[in-house]
Formats: sequence, C-alpha cells, structure tokens
Amino acid sequence: GNYSNSITRGYIKGFDVMMLGTLDVSRAHLANFMKGQTSVLDAGCAGGKTAAAIKATGVEDVWGIDVSPYLLQTAAVDNPNIQFVHARAENTGFGDERFGGVAACFLFHEMPPKYASQALTEFYRILKPGGRLAIAEPSPIQLLEKNPIKLMRAGGKSALYFKALAHLVHEPFVNAWHKIEIKPWLEQHGFRLIKDDVGYPIREIFAEKVSP
Repeated sequence: GNYSNSITRGYIKGFDVMMLGTLDVSRAHLANFMKGQTSVLDAGCAGGKTAAAIKATGVEDVWGIDVSPYLLQTAAVDNPNIQFVHARAENTGFGDERFGGVAACFLFHEMPPKYASQALTEFYRILKPGGRLAIAEPSPIQLLEKNPIKLMRAGGKSALYFKALAHLVHEPFVNAWHKIEIKPWLEQHGFRLIKDDVGYPIREIFAEKVSP
C-alpha cells in the first residue's frame, strides 16, 4: 500500500480490518485530545483517517504528511477539506510554532530510534507553546507478555489473535521502540507526559510542549 497505487485503497481498508476496529477507537481518542486547537498536523497520515477524525471534532486547519505519495493521493481524494503534503516527520517543512497539535498514529515504531528522536525534535519545533502531542502505537504487551492468562486479562477474546499478529508481521524497529522509556524520552525533547495508557493492542500517549 505504501509503494503501489493499485493496492493502496485495499491496504488502507485491510489494515483497519486486521486491527478489528481498534484503530478507529484510538483515532477518536487522539482526535478528542486535539479539541480546542485551531491547527493540527497528522504526521504519518497514511490514508488520512486520523486527520479526518481530528477534522470532525471541529479543528479548522488540519494537515497530513506522509512519505508515500500513493497513500497521500487516496487521503486527498477521501478528504478534500484537508491539506496533504509529501514530507517526512523528521523534516516537515513547516515553520516554527505552526501547529497547536501533532498526532502520530502508528508512526514511531516504523522508524529507527535515531529518526524517531529527530521526528520528536521536529514536532517540538513546529508546535506552539503548550501545543499537544498525541501518539498511538502497538502495545508492548502482545510482544513481551508470554503468559496466556495475563494476555487474556489484558486483551480479552482477541488477545491471542493480536499476539500471533505481532509475531507474524515483520516490523524491524518495533522492539527498539518498545525499549524506549517514554516519560524521560519525551522530557529530553521538551515535552511533559500527560498520560501513557498501555492498552491492548494499542498504546496511547498524550503530552504537551513545555516552553523553554
């Protein structure tokens, strides 16, 4: 889906089906965190679904960036009231303090740690003082927890499914992502952690920019 215009729409739909609707719930949480902001960037926007959820909360100025031109084309067709730009999270091309919020859904675990930190530095630069950062990533539970009973307690009937999925899908940087200690990592880049919800199968992280 990232590299072929012919299968992009199927990829976008299939990914949500594979996640059993849990991504829609997380997108809503990220979007609600952005309520009251006038401008928000969806970084790594893929098909634009997180951007659309943010727009639906009443945020007027919503943008999306992604490295895949094919995903961006689909996002633009589906969401003509949102601006989509071909750019990297580490170098968005936007001016300083441009946005009141940045959302990143399933972005950081796709990046080597070096570039994940560069992206976080970039988000700090483009956010206004007090600007909000919302992150959704795969939960570490399905990879790290080996006890099936604890898995079932965390994820219910779908627990073993997501456990198997986490091991079947090749994600070269996901283990490195799970090793990051979120609170100090955010603090090192100028953010204050508001909430770190290690749910199942998605972890949601909410923070705000701290002025120097």
